[in-house]
Order: sequence, then structure tokens, then C-alpha cells
Amino acid sequence: MSLLNNKEMQAMRKTDQELLQNLGKKADSIQSRRVDEIEKRFTDIKTSIERLIEEKGDVMCGPSTREEVLAKAKRELEDGKRFVKEALAKHLYDCQQRSSDPFTISFCEFYFGATQAWKLFFYALDEKDIEEAVSALPNIGIPAKQKEKRMKEIDSEITRLSETLTEK
Repeated sequence: MSLLNNKEMQAMRKTDQELLQNLGKKADSIQSRRVDEIEKRFTDIKTSIERLIEEKGDVMCGPSTREEVLAKAKRELEDGKRFVKEALAKHLYDCQQRSSDPFTISFCEFYFGATQAWKLFFYALDEKDIEEAVSALPNIGIPAKQKEKRMKEIDSEITRLSETLTEK
């Protein structure tokens, strides 16, 4: 084996250096591509989760069915009438105790005040009025059970997507 001269040694070192530089560039390129792939995957998952959250909001705030509106309106009517009946019963009891006249202006002011007088409105309507008004509504909306089912599906999908971020 012969000893290498100075020029040969320098050429060999240069070749080795170039080889190491090329390997470094290839490693950097591979690493950069991998980072880009991870960033794209993360961005895609994040976008999907954002879309699902938006859909969830749309489902929650979406229109109610006519049946649901009717049931809610009837409950509100019943609650409103119950409030007025309770106030009336208290008022009539007070009239009985003091031998005073019922239905004076002070009755309205005392039992309803400026902020509660609107509740007398409940006696301007009955269930038939509500049923007629609701029947004129468009037949749209998703029933509450279907909304709940879709919300669970969305939550499951969000959970699944979130878990994929921690994989690998």
C-alpha cells in the first residue's frame, strides 16, 4: 500500500466533504418534506375540526320543527296563565282581607308592575290561536332527537380527529 501524496489526500478529503454535504442536504430535504407533510396533516385535521364545530353550531341553532314550536308555545302560554292566575288569587285574597275593590289600577301596579304587565297578554290567546299560527309555519327543522344524534356523531368525529394528532 502506497502512501498518498498531499494532492491526493486533499482530493480525497474534498470528495469526502462533498459526500457529507450532499448527505446533509438530502437529510435536510427529507426532514423538510416530512415537516411539510406533518404540517399539512395538522392543517387538514384542524380545518376538518373547525368545519365540524361550525356544523355543530348550525345543528344546535338550526330551525325547530312546527311540532316543537307548538309544544314550546303551549308550555309558555300555560306558564304565563299560571303566573297571572297566581297573581289574581293573591290579589283577590288581599281584597277579601281588606274589603277592598278588585281590579284597581293599584292592583296592576302592585302585582304586575311596569315590567310584568305584558304577561296579561297570555289571556289574549288560547291554544287554538297558537295551533292556527303554527300551522302556517313552513315545514322545516330537524327534530330534537335527530339533532342530538347528529351532535353525538360530530363529537365522536372531533374526538377521533383529535386523537389522530397524537398518533405516530
